[in-house]
Amino acid sequence: MLQPDPKDILASIYIQMRNPGTTTAQDEPFEAPPYAVRVNCFLFAGLFTSMLVALLGILVKQWMRSYQRELAGVSSPHLRARIRHFRFNGAKRWHLASIVGLLSIFMHLALFISAVGIIDLLLATAPTVGYVALSVFLIGATFFFVTTLLPIFILDAPFRSPLSIFLSGLRRRLSRIRAPAYLRERRKRKTGDDASSDVVKEEGLEDHIQQSQGGESDENSIVRTKIHLDLDIICHLLSTADKSTERWLLDLCFEKLPNLHLLEQNDAHAFNSRDIIIEVYNFLARGCIMSNKNGEDEVNSDRLPRARQLCKFMAWYLTLPRTPEENERLAQNLEKGGDPTLLAKLLAKDENTPTVIVATTALGQIEHFRQSGTSHQCSVCQAETSAITKVDPDPETTEGRDENKVHAITSLLIKRTDCLRTRTEPLEKTSKDCADALAALQTALDSCNPTEKNKKLWLQVLKERETGASISLKEAWFTPLRTKLNDLQIKRGGSPFRPADNPALANSNVTLQPPRLNYPNPATQARGTGFPFHRQTTSSGSSFSSPATSPSPSSLRPPFSPTPNLVPQ
Repeated sequence: MLQPDPKDILASIYIQMRNPGTTTAQDEPFEAPPYAVRVNCFLFAGLFTSMLVALLGILVKQWMRSYQRELAGVSSPHLRARIRHFRFNGAKRWHLASIVGLLSIFMHLALFISAVGIIDLLLATAPTVGYVALSVFLIGATFFFVTTLLPIFILDAPFRSPLSIFLSGLRRRLSRIRAPAYLRERRKRKTGDDASSDVVKEEGLEDHIQQSQGGESDENSIVRTKIHLDLDIICHLLSTADKSTERWLLDLCFEKLPNLHLLEQNDAHAFNSRDIIIEVYNFLARGCIMSNKNGEDEVNSDRLPRARQLCKFMAWYLTLPRTPEENERLAQNLEKGGDPTLLAKLLAKDENTPTVIVATTALGQIEHFRQSGTSHQCSVCQAETSAITKVDPDPETTEGRDENKVHAITSLLIKRTDCLRTRTEPLEKTSKDCADALAALQTALDSCNPTEKNKKLWLQVLKERETGASISLKEAWFTPLRTKLNDLQIKRGGSPFRPADNPALANSNVTLQPPRLNYPNPATQARGTGFPFHRQTTSSGSSFSSPATSPSPSSLRPPFSPTPNLVPQ
């Protein structure tokens, strides 16, 4: 199209031969039509742009390989970390990520240039076909530009591309340049106020990837205000994680849920609307329980940390405010996993003090949640108070200690204290219930003979739960109970070495002598006897040292008499 058509030249020669002396248009200089110039410009520009993208793609792949080259051969993790960070600083300084993003932009540009050239050719040669192609092209171009520009104005639009990121950065730079000085100062003050607001930004969230030198991006600022995102992430992990191979991930989710304090303060009902939480809780709780040789249920020793975490979570979860409809749905979800109190009951038998507190707290919260009655009546605490005086003595008790009653005291103390802190009862009703529970605890404490460990556990429970209690509750419950526990005398176990605990020593005029180590007397034994080596004489008269019969380790140790020697005075 940029040169004369050979067919036109032959036709001009044929006309001149038939009509000699006539002048044809071929004698005039040739000029390419304008559309031909435009079409060739568009097509060749698109072709060379595509070739440039292909070349840059090969180079980028080589750059990426050089970024990771020879790292696996470095044995020292410290040195490997330094090499990676050194290369990272170089890639950041030379804007490697921006160069990689330009590849897709250039490819889009090549496609549009080639499409424009083809449509121009069709419109010039075949207008009908050209209009059809132009219509399809406009529809595709409209969709492309809309999806590219949406993320610039709507930050949560999922159509982000390198071109949209480039345009967003360009828009921010232009707005900072064109904005008047007073608007820039006002925007800076507003950003500072938002950063200091606990309602808008949650403490602990940090932006480790700064996308612009002027501060954090608009997306990061908006994400910090979305306090429900953490709960959405946890629920997504709970629903998609493999229940067989990724239980560690489920444990982390239940560890993180009670730490969403900002969401708990602003929208606690958001937790109650996620049924997946209780569903996975029931699954993990069942996995922590196993049957022993006697067919009895017990907590799997390998899953004690998970059982403690689940009880801690349930104790927190049941304190959240709920509507009657949410209470009904939660009760149904808990019953789907069987007895919801089984895990807490089994874990409360553990010997570890923090474990006992966590398990008993969870057990009390579940029992209070399942109870029926008005808000001014607690059947659980009343049953615990009346049952503590009817506890059967432990048949295997030693030294006068009643372990069953000790467990009953721990249960009543934790459950009643949590009930008083969470339930809204009249002052007269609270004082009466406190007096009844204190009287029952007084009687039980005087007869159960607890240990020093039990006493520390009870005092620890009071110390942890006294924070945030009202003054009237402290006077009616915490102060009298702490005074009673501090005045409680712990009876030590009997010892055969103490005259007060040994009647034989108390009734005889003897003194206690320390145990003696009965070493053998070397003077009364033969030479070399009892030693590992002794001298022997050979047939030639010479002597040599040889090991004697190897004594056993017990014969080498001197005999020890553990019983005291009673010496009459």
